[in-house]
Amino acid sequence: MNLNMNNKGEFERIIEQKLDSFEYEYNDASWKKFKKQIPGKSSFLGIAAAFSIVAVSVIGLYWFFNVDNNTEKCNFINTIAKTILPKTTDTELIDVAANNMVDNNNAPSSVSLKEEDNKSQAINNEVNTVVDDHQTNNLKTSQNTTIINSNNVAKPNATFSCRNTEGCAPLSTKFVPVEISDSTIYSWDFGDGTISTEKTPSHTYFKQGNYSVLLMVKFFKSESVISNLKQYLVKVYEKPTAIFTSEINNYVANFSNSSVGAQSYKWVFNDSELNEENVQKDFVTNGKYTVKLIAMNSFGCSDTVLNKIEINVKFPIQLANRFSPNGDGDNDYFGPQGVNLNDYYFVFDIYNKNGQVVFNAKGNNVSWDGINKITGQTAEDGVYFYKLKSKDKLGNTEEFNGRINLIR
Repeated sequence: MNLNMNNKGEFERIIEQKLDSFEYEYNDASWKKFKKQIPGKSSFLGIAAAFSIVAVSVIGLYWFFNVDNNTEKCNFINTIAKTILPKTTDTELIDVAANNMVDNNNAPSSVSLKEEDNKSQAINNEVNTVVDDHQTNNLKTSQNTTIINSNNVAKPNATFSCRNTEGCAPLSTKFVPVEISDSTIYSWDFGDGTISTEKTPSHTYFKQGNYSVLLMVKFFKSESVISNLKQYLVKVYEKPTAIFTSEINNYVANFSNSSVGAQSYKWVFNDSELNEENVQKDFVTNGKYTVKLIAMNSFGCSDTVLNKIEINVKFPIQLANRFSPNGDGDNDYFGPQGVNLNDYYFVFDIYNKNGQVVFNAKGNNVSWDGINKITGQTAEDGVYFYKLKSKDKLGNTEEFNGRINLIR
């Protein structure tokens, strides 16, 4: 039997020779008989072979993803590829060519071969891709493991910062490490004899000086200690001490400054401020006052002291303890005596032994002439009681109480 094909290639010539060597008539019945006699074409055997391939593939894939040896995995992939890829034996080529001829008399046999070659190449590409991806993943895992292991052995960082490094005593500041971790032990030495194991401690310096601060850190499971000493990190300036004394003469107060370590001063009163070292202040009314002194040094440090003073100026007024209103011109009146009485305002009341008011007057001239204003008669000799309220032009007041003997 001859095949009439145009542009026969090597593959077509081989098929033609094989077909010519068989004494089978080319028809459907003969061709089916021929196919049955071809070894390995039993449907039962085909199903068994397919089942075997699936089982081996499942077992192999499970083994593949649980083995770390890349060489063994590559060998396994090659074995699977050889099992999956079609074997181009003479018998199989004949079978493929015959089927193509039955289905399509015009289809060239080279198409089937190219398709098979393409499938084989695609499978090889997939296998190579799997191997490359697996090797890449192993490389990434190795790199990550290196980074993690590198972090595990890394040393802790002892770098830190201080929020307030300069100021007047008492100076409060806070220390903050650049790295804060629960797996790190911190030990602080503030340079003034105090220590702390807090992560971010706060500390107050009470005395003047330059202080060096030391931080020591270590991991809980590490024997090494990392330290960082900052020389003279904190500068604390001494603040002055404000002190003063006062001396009062009537409405005038003199203040003497005895502050220590200060170069400038500020006096604060209820109605004014003064910036002298020693000051004198005139007060216009009696009462209690608070005086403030602020003492400052060249570093801007200051100290404040408050003192209370009392201004209590006695009125220059006197009252006698007896008088004789008999009209002889000597001690005939009883009332306030002094200088510039017109500058005062008085409220004057006199009571007898029974508490009855026998005299009262208001104004500048409030002297009693011995007449009982209730009865209009001359008051009897005896002891009387008085109450004198006085007020000056500045609003100061003073009250006088006592008794007077009336003797005629």
